[in-house]
Amino acid sequence: MDELSSKLSRPEFHEARRSARTATLLTLVSGLVVLGSLVYGAYQIRSLDTALADRHKQIEGLDKDIAAKKTALQGLETRVSDLNAVVAAIPPEQVKQALSNPSVDTSSLPARVYIHIAREDQRQTAEKAAASLRAAGLIVPGIEYVGNKAPNPTQVRYFQRADENGGDLSRIVQTLNAAGIQANGQYVSLPSSTARPRHFELWFGKDA
Repeated sequence: MDELSSKLSRPEFHEARRSARTATLLTLVSGLVVLGSLVYGAYQIRSLDTALADRHKQIEGLDKDIAAKKTALQGLETRVSDLNAVVAAIPPEQVKQALSNPSVDTSSLPARVYIHIAREDQRQTAEKAAASLRAAGLIVPGIEYVGNKAPNPTQVRYFQRADENGGDLSRIVQTLNAAGIQANGQYVSLPSSTARPRHFELWFGKDA
């Protein structure tokens, strides 16, 4: 017993205990540092994942905008092509006469119907309407995509009160009804300088 007490009281024993405690503390601190690094790394990874997801959403939104712009551009190109075809079909003599005599009687010319669609899935129905209107003797320059600018119900818009009771409006509505397209006339007031007689616009509604 005395020998054990003697050993425990030796300086070397106390130094060994201190060294053991120090080593234990260092091991604990090192473990905490490693754990903290892992937690911080996980937080950084989560932040990067969130930022990456936001980037993907932005890219998807840009892709949708680009697709919509391409669709609108295709619609404009189609309209330009149709307009060029209409212009090419007009006899040169008639063009010269119209240029030399701006006050020519518009009642001798076919009425025009410009078609606007709210959604791209309406284009096939719009093409059917255009074919029926052309067969009825009307000029249909083309089809334009207008998106949210479209009204809820399908409308045949006219811009001069004189067209309200004219034969063109009723012929357009009847032709559309015969093609299975329900539409009603809608007067839209425009400045007299921009409102042209016998010019109509078929607006497919958002709900059509």
